[in-house]
Amino acid sequence: MASTVYVMDLRASLKETNFQKFQRLLKTLDVKSIIQRRKKRPLIAVKLHFGEKGNTSYIRPNFVRLVVDALWEGGANPFLTDSNTLYIGTRLNAVSHLTTAIENGFAYAVVRAPVVIADGLLGKSEVEVEINKEQFQTVFLAQALHEAEGMVVMSHFKLHEMGGFGGALKNMAMGGASRKGKMAQHSNIAPMVTEKKCTGCGECVTHCAVEAIHLNPETGKAVIDPKICVGCAECIAVCPYGNIQINWNETIPVFLKKMMEYAYGVMLSKKDRDGLIPVDLDVA
Repeated sequence: MASTVYVMDLRASLKETNFQKFQRLLKTLDVKSIIQRRKKRPLIAVKLHFGEKGNTSYIRPNFVRLVVDALWEGGANPFLTDSNTLYIGTRLNAVSHLTTAIENGFAYAVVRAPVVIADGLLGKSEVEVEINKEQFQTVFLAQALHEAEGMVVMSHFKLHEMGGFGGALKNMAMGGASRKGKMAQHSNIAPMVTEKKCTGCGECVTHCAVEAIHLNPETGKAVIDPKICVGCAECIAVCPYGNIQINWNETIPVFLKKMMEYAYGVMLSKKDRDGLIPVDLDVA
């Protein structure tokens, strides 16, 4: 059965502002009737992208507040969430990720909901979910998002070098995956060390759970054994110098299939929860 899609343009008028128009759209969705099928005060994840530090192309917090207000009024207990990134940036771990979210306006005083980083401090808080699809038998999902009793997906339109453009599906697929899950979508072998820049500090060696990394006795540089590596990508997060990188070696058609299977895995956890409401904003 096809879904009903509501479209709201951003042409404001003296009679109705964009925020009033968005409130009218939320009333049309009848969030309250969806939530009241669940238990009292269900934990509802508002899945969005908080933006990197210094960027402005993310959903404005005052739009998010309207969704949160609708969820509260409908009887939910909402929280904002996203998972840590695989690449180096201000959302690589939960501490800098939370700081970035607050600095970009997603503070409780503004949005009326707490921020929960879905895959924990270093992206290892995950749940393995069986999907039995072409690319993956199981997927590794961010724990908090998987365990939420419902989900509202708020996405901003953006271009992507491999995906074409990012919207609700990419938001769920990448944002719903743990660090290991993101690595599985992007690459099919181990991360790589930038040998010239490696200082031989040994942080990656200490944190590798399967002992796939060692220091070369001759050069003192870190070496990753792809035969042992499980692709969890924790070494990328813990390297204090950013010298371990993703091996971007996946072909685009396979990458797209992998993303859709991860999006399926995220939606599978909400199959009987009647709470998936995708909202795409800033689409031109």
